[in-house]
Amino acid sequence: MNNGDETLIVMLKSRIQKVYDNEKLFMQKFFEPEHGEWEELLEFYMASERCRIAVLDTTGCTTTTTFKTSEILDWLRTI
Repeated sequence: MNNGDETLIVMLKSRIQKVYDNEKLFMQKFFEPEHGEWEELLEFYMASERCRIAVLDTTGCTTTTTFKTSEILDWLRTI
């Protein structure tokens, strides 16, 4: 693995961790307006164009949806 790859991995890990560290704010901004109440953010996956989340809702079901990566990155810059 070259240094550029390691830098990218570090950057991705820090952004993913920031989402989990601010889970409630993230979910209020991105998930709740369309999907409503939730229990736990199970997965957050970043890719170049879309980010995927998996969420445990209040009924025990898992909901999976995606958001534009650019919107997530813009939001991360504000917190």
